[in-house]
Amino acid sequence: MIGVSINNGKVCLESEEVDLTSLRVQSKQGECLFFKNIAESKWEIPVSRIVELLSNNKDKRGFIFFGDKKNAIDCFNLTVNAKTNLHMNTGEHDFYMFVSMDGYLRIILDKIPTAKTYFKDSEITEIKTVYPRNLKLNFTITSKYFPLTNSYLIIKNRKEGKEFAIEAKFTGSSQNGRVFVNKFTVFFDPKDVVFKLLDHINCDSFDFSVFDFSFVIENNVTKISDHKFRAKSPKFDLSETWLDFSSEYKVLFSWYNTIHSQLSARIGFLSVASYLFYDKLIQTKNYEQADKRIVLITEYPNKAQDNGFAFFKYLMEKQNEFTPYYIIEKDSPDVKYLSKYKNNIVYFKSQDHIRLFFKANYLLHTHTPKYAMPFHGSLVQSKLKSMKKIFLQHGIIALKDVGFVYDYNQHPDFTNAFIVSSSRELETVHKMLNYPKNLIKVTGLTRFDSLLKNNNPLSRLKERKNVLIMPTWRKDLERVSDNVFIQSEFYKNYQALINDSRLKQLVEEENIELNFFLHNNFQKYRHLFSSKFVNILKPDSTPIQNHLKNNGILITDYSSVGLDFSIQKKPVLYYQFDKEISEVKDQVEASSEFLPGPVYQTKEGLIDGIYQKIRVNMLDKKFKKVVKKQIYPFNDTKACDRVYDVLREI
Repeated sequence: MIGVSINNGKVCLESEEVDLTSLRVQSKQGECLFFKNIAESKWEIPVSRIVELLSNNKDKRGFIFFGDKKNAIDCFNLTVNAKTNLHMNTGEHDFYMFVSMDGYLRIILDKIPTAKTYFKDSEITEIKTVYPRNLKLNFTITSKYFPLTNSYLIIKNRKEGKEFAIEAKFTGSSQNGRVFVNKFTVFFDPKDVVFKLLDHINCDSFDFSVFDFSFVIENNVTKISDHKFRAKSPKFDLSETWLDFSSEYKVLFSWYNTIHSQLSARIGFLSVASYLFYDKLIQTKNYEQADKRIVLITEYPNKAQDNGFAFFKYLMEKQNEFTPYYIIEKDSPDVKYLSKYKNNIVYFKSQDHIRLFFKANYLLHTHTPKYAMPFHGSLVQSKLKSMKKIFLQHGIIALKDVGFVYDYNQHPDFTNAFIVSSSRELETVHKMLNYPKNLIKVTGLTRFDSLLKNNNPLSRLKERKNVLIMPTWRKDLERVSDNVFIQSEFYKNYQALINDSRLKQLVEEENIELNFFLHNNFQKYRHLFSSKFVNILKPDSTPIQNHLKNNGILITDYSSVGLDFSIQKKPVLYYQFDKEISEVKDQVEASSEFLPGPVYQTKEGLIDGIYQKIRVNMLDKKFKKVVKKQIYPFNDTKACDRVYDVLREI
């Protein structure tokens, strides 16, 4: 055993078992200071001398050696007993003695030692409800070299990055050699956590929030970093925990194991009335028999304007074999589009939602089947897995990598039928997403029927002077500040375009209506754009489909909306000033053979293209061939009929 202490400005090491002759501190450059042997088994050196040695070096790290053979103090094989705290502030410097990642006793100035050295493992031993509304977690943290004195449970909102720290109560530790098992318990009120971590709470909307759980550790030997160690998945079975959130709502912690075997929870809310209905349903097991006629349809939880809505209307008006229900949030502005079908609207998280979810045999979705779930519970997820699902899609797949969302090998229960619009798209889904060809159905998207209805040369002529600029978003700009955004190439190029003098002249001479519509992910930056002759559209509830029908020319960049627009035989112009960015480079190069319009990299070239298409408002012959062969060969209004056949077959 080696005792280590810092007293009266001096570092002291002592051992009756280890001969510490020639004990010294050595800098990275090889300069040495020797400890003074003040007793038979005791050595000391002033901290000030070590500081003087190390502070002049770029790497302020000191190595401790003894003996003629440059022996290091190996904390794996030698027991080191810290008799005092091994951190000292000298006024100008912070002095630390610590155990390095490779297990040796060392010294460093002005850099807090990492907690990773001292952490070995963790285990959650119990998750318990303390009624009416508290959660209790018991856990152990196994540390190396020294016992712990404190720990904090860190709960993090994964999407927003906010964190909430709760101090745990230390309940004891046990030692096995140089390893310590430290026991802790923590209580918390989920309501406090939720209000700290969520900016906006709507208990009746879809729950996107995921909380991750981590630990921070402390010991009384030295100050260590506040590194967050992710809590490992418990060895016991996880389930959901329901607690009181208010007099009207319950809050759900739906625990799950991540792919890295770490603990997380999906957070949900449910009215007390709906919760009691659900509880009675599972107690009586009145959910096990599905009704083969019931079809649930969903898009985004607050939307009714895409392929889901189009097919819902078709089922309501064209057949009587199935009973369709559309799931939507009650306060959605799109509810007005469903007013004609009031008896078949299912409001999110209502008792009807829960009842029909467990009764339904079919689920049709445009983004993910999870948007049909009233909450993330184990029984709900089991039911979702057993349903027959059709992925209606929300846009034609080009060559953008969507494997992390739709890959068949990763998500085999995502759908039973994958709707596509062409043989090219079928091959893309088969090769890129690994879907068996028998699960891929070439029908066209259901909203195409409405898009192509009354589409003719006369209607296109009337719309030719309505020009829509509709770029997609950029992943690396989605969450930046306004100041950062206005420095981006995206902002500079589009702000320059909508204020260009040549474009202004064209608008005035040809009496053009020019509209600029940002992607939903970029609408928060809309206030940064300005123009005296371009309409900067607000994100109202007008369906995107309406914008596509009511404009005669589309300017986009990498968005699949260009493919939708082209099937109307209307010209699409691609403005790709940033085609070299890594996010889109591969996609642009690979998709060049089926883009239904010319590509421009400069503003001047694009404006020349707009001039041309105002005068000759039609797809060029070569692009008509691209549309027919690569994008949508049907050119009819029978996509819903074909999807209906798929529904009857699965």
